[in-house]
Amino acid sequence: MTVRALVFVILGKVLLSGDHANQLLSQEAVRYGFKGKDRAFLWEITLGVLRWLGRLDWILSSHIKGYRRLPLEVKNVLRISAYQLVFMDKVPPYSAVDEGVKLAKKWCAPKYHGLVNAVLRKVAGGHYPGVISQGSSLETLSVAYAHPLWMVKGWRARMGVLELLQLARANNTPAPFSLWVNTRVVDVSFLRKELKAAGVESKPHSFMKDIIVILTPVDITKLPQFHEGLLHPQDPASSLVVKILDPKYGETVLDACAAPGIKTVQAAWAMGNRGKVVAWEIHPKRFDELRDTCKRGGAKGVECCLGDVKEGTKEMGMLFDRILLDAPCSDLGTIRRHPELKWRRNEEDITAFAEKQRGLLVSLVPHLRTGGVLVYSVCSPEPEEGKALIEGILGKYPYLELVDFRDRLPEALHPFYHEQGLLTLYPHYVGTDGFFMAKLRRRV
Repeated sequence: MTVRALVFVILGKVLLSGDHANQLLSQEAVRYGFKGKDRAFLWEITLGVLRWLGRLDWILSSHIKGYRRLPLEVKNVLRISAYQLVFMDKVPPYSAVDEGVKLAKKWCAPKYHGLVNAVLRKVAGGHYPGVISQGSSLETLSVAYAHPLWMVKGWRARMGVLELLQLARANNTPAPFSLWVNTRVVDVSFLRKELKAAGVESKPHSFMKDIIVILTPVDITKLPQFHEGLLHPQDPASSLVVKILDPKYGETVLDACAAPGIKTVQAAWAMGNRGKVVAWEIHPKRFDELRDTCKRGGAKGVECCLGDVKEGTKEMGMLFDRILLDAPCSDLGTIRRHPELKWRRNEEDITAFAEKQRGLLVSLVPHLRTGGVLVYSVCSPEPEEGKALIEGILGKYPYLELVDFRDRLPEALHPFYHEQGLLTLYPHYVGTDGFFMAKLRRRV
């Protein structure tokens, strides 16, 4: 299996079956023994094609009448090669064309072999194709920055053109690989020295003291520090959630949608492992991951529960001092890491997620003790899943109030904290994932 052939296989699974690209890349790289430059090349082409899919399709459509009607395997061969020709200066054009024809001969019907060869030669021989007007400035931006038009229109409705361009550019930039460090157990500087001794270079995060950025490609699950619970992959924005929740010694906390469990671990340690965390997860495989993370992270006083949190909390009949709802969402704040989401999600998905999120909030609010705090978070900046949803909940439950959490935020985020109790982050702000967080308190 060559690198390009594996890219072809992975793209097919991602675009046909809805698999996650990063998960497949990790699994298949290990399976076929790809390391070093081959591994980096595999990641670059696969995620690059997904990142620029709309732009690539526009380029190829200009050379093929009826491009949209081509079989997926033909389009993927063309996309893989066109990405190398347009976006990868280090790949010689003849190599990209030749390898593309080889892929076509292996995976496509014979009648398409000549077409692939001819089209790729045209792409290789042309100048970098600039996107001219597509009928409107938003349509042009949609093609040029490879984002679906519905997504671009939604952003434009709430931000200026300049900011929209900044967001689109940020989404097309690979996200840094950041790790949360359990600073209650290990000093960050000491951990970085240990990693360096193992050949893994890192740097401190610019404003999060317990986050480091990994500079060396590495499978962290192979590191002893991972298995000792000293570090865990986490975006800086995600690491804010438990800080905002701010659980205290001896409290009872509900983690409503807990897997993979890193926030459960953070909540337990925030209480000095001297409280109780009830962590619910509805999916059996993710429940196993939750338990493994808690065990590895040294979290004490955690009760892991498998099932629907809405029914489970009703049966328990408990009241909680703090509730964390890191809810299932569209994940549109993570496009830098999962570019396939641009082509997988639609407007109806956002509405469906918002309905699910509202159902969870409505079921959990009654289990909040008087004076208790609920933190709601999603890795999506979409207002339907964030501000608009919380405004609806506040209207339904007059005994809830927003709680100021400016003092829980690093100064770098203060300029983006526009409304008390609410925070929306976009990737172009300070390089985090897109995120929304709200902090609510029950008055009576």
